[in-house]
Amino acid sequence: MKLDVRTKLLLLVLANLTFLLRTHSFILLMIGSVMTVFLFLMGSQKTAKHYAEALLFIVLTSFFWDKLPLFMVRPISIFIVVATYILPCCIAASILIKTTSAYELVHGLRKLHFPETVLLTFAVMLRFLPSIKEETRIIHQSLKVRSIFLHKRDILFHPKSYFEFLLVPLLMSLLRKSRDLTLSTLTKGLAIKNQSTNYYQSSFSWKDWGVQIWILVTIIMMLTFS
Repeated sequence: MKLDVRTKLLLLVLANLTFLLRTHSFILLMIGSVMTVFLFLMGSQKTAKHYAEALLFIVLTSFFWDKLPLFMVRPISIFIVVATYILPCCIAASILIKTTSAYELVHGLRKLHFPETVLLTFAVMLRFLPSIKEETRIIHQSLKVRSIFLHKRDILFHPKSYFEFLLVPLLMSLLRKSRDLTLSTLTKGLAIKNQSTNYYQSSFSWKDWGVQIWILVTIIMMLTFS
């Protein structure tokens, strides 16, 4: 199953509307379940399985609510309510992140007529953020080669030195990388004012229209029962 980027963005908007409209828990679980099916059909079976287990735990907890000890009712109820509201947003974000490349996302935002300056910043950020993990791993390896912070407990004993050794080379490296990414993005013509050519073409399929109709019906239900 493949959806257009704009449809995935609408799923994210739907998930965030649940906070504003104070949606009923039944509709929240329905939204989470349907989005989990979408995520599974898009190829992220492992992530969809984890979300399905979380939704199942919420449903089973509601059936055994009366059998819980009194001192556990309040903390568990708070956890269940927060999880019920957060899960749809997490699932929608997973659909967007795990099934969409950076170029497809920028292409979809361009079709929504986002300003090119915003797209330039966004494109650099998408390429920039994943490098933080890799740069941190390299710095840790360099520290171990120099016999600095060989064990994780050393970080607790010397947090100030750790952040100094980590942040200074990390910021210097990321500063150079951000400059290179900006130059490469400008070279590819992302910020030009004229109409640019695209090798990637997107359009709404019958699946996109079906999902968008479901989103519209769900919003009407949310407004009705809110």
